[in-house]
Amino acid sequence: MDTTKLTAFAQAVGVDIKELKQLLNGKVDNATVNQLIEQAKTAVKNDILGEGVSEQFDTLKEIADHIANLNGDTGGAVVQKIADLGNRIDAIASLDLVATYNQAKA
Repeated sequence: MDTTKLTAFAQAVGVDIKELKQLLNGKVDNATVNQLIEQAKTAVKNDILGEGVSEQFDTLKEIADHIANLNGDTGGAVVQKIADLGNRIDAIASLDLVATYNQAKA
């Protein structure tokens, strides 16, 4: 898998973060940083599981258990989900995140 685009994106984000750190220079307190981290964790979880997932299905084990109760076979369902995840990763790898990022910040 070609990771050139992802590497370029990470470098572009790193440059911007460095600039932001220099601008802020200690002007953000720990409480704000902790709040932003919690928001980011929630956003990542929502991206992975989908928004509005009930607490009943907020872990992979709970999802697998539910699938097992539905049809008694988690193996096939898990393999399918892994295949779907592989397809999503391939789609992400082909994105031009640098162009998207630069367009968004312009």
